[in-house]
Amino acid sequence: WSVAVVDSEGRVVKGASSGSFSEYALRDARPYLKGLASRKEILTNHGNLIVEPIGGGRYLMLLANSKSLHSIVWKLTITGGIFLILALIVLGGYVFLLSGDSSAVLRRAAECSMRLSEGDLTRVPAIWSDDELGVIGDSLRLTFLGLIRITGEVSASAGLVEREVTKTTGVV
Repeated sequence: WSVAVVDSEGRVVKGASSGSFSEYALRDARPYLKGLASRKEILTNHGNLIVEPIGGGRYLMLLANSKSLHSIVWKLTITGGIFLILALIVLGGYVFLLSGDSSAVLRRAAECSMRLSEGDLTRVPAIWSDDELGVIGDSLRLTFLGLIRITGEVSASAGLVEREVTKTTGVV
């Protein structure tokens, strides 16, 4: 912080100020000086000001040092950059884990589809997932169960037909 003593017009009183301060910040504070009776904090485009009336039409101003503001902005930028990098690493890991889970479900669904295309109904697929891929796995499982049921019915019907043919040919 820097200290500046200003008159009621906002001009710096010579010899009563210390440190570096922005003339722009002082200019931004001038409209607030008229009629100021107690301490006031003013946010300007050039930093924060604390204005305190000290009597005799003069005001004590505490101004944020532009060098310290630059330092604060730099530290915030570095902190934000580190946070961004960490967030990207965490998000990347999460995406990597999700893609691995999704690819495993898709791989099992593809294997079951290949077995189905070859006519292998010996193993019903067990694909479990709580998302859209799980819906695909459930529909594939239901397809297997339906085909197994239909195959059993056709086999039973074929057995009945074979018995009837045997009876018919045995009668002749």
